[in-house]
Amino acid sequence: FDRANPLSITCSIDDRSRIVVTLAGELDLETAPRLRTVLLSILDSQSESASRWFSEALVVDLSGLELLSAAGLSVLFETHQRAGQAGLRLRIVAGSCTSMSGRVLRLTGLESVLDVYPSLPAAQEPMPPIGEA
Repeated sequence: FDRANPLSITCSIDDRSRIVVTLAGELDLETAPRLRTVLLSILDSQSESASRWFSEALVVDLSGLELLSAAGLSVLFETHQRAGQAGLRLRIVAGSCTSMSGRVLRLTGLESVLDVYPSLPAAQEPMPPIGEA
């Protein structure tokens, strides 16, 4: 964990041409704007493209987070709305239901609004999120 850079953001493409954004560290008031810029840039470039360059879902893996604040939740909710407008699904990997991210999403009620999955492999499969299982 790097105090100078408390949030690590890694983007990759999985075998189904989905962009996977993996987070580690702290998603808070200070770091949320950087994540917002990354996620909205991905969605904007997708919607401006004549042909979709990634498949129907954008996956954000929160399982490596140590802190998830209201500012981070706001970015995730905004991204969920923007993805829907672009005809995409935002899939959130929260880890187990007892993980920090899983608990925060459940306690705030966002688990029932966002498509939340317990693991990256689950989010990459064509299956319903936790709230719909």
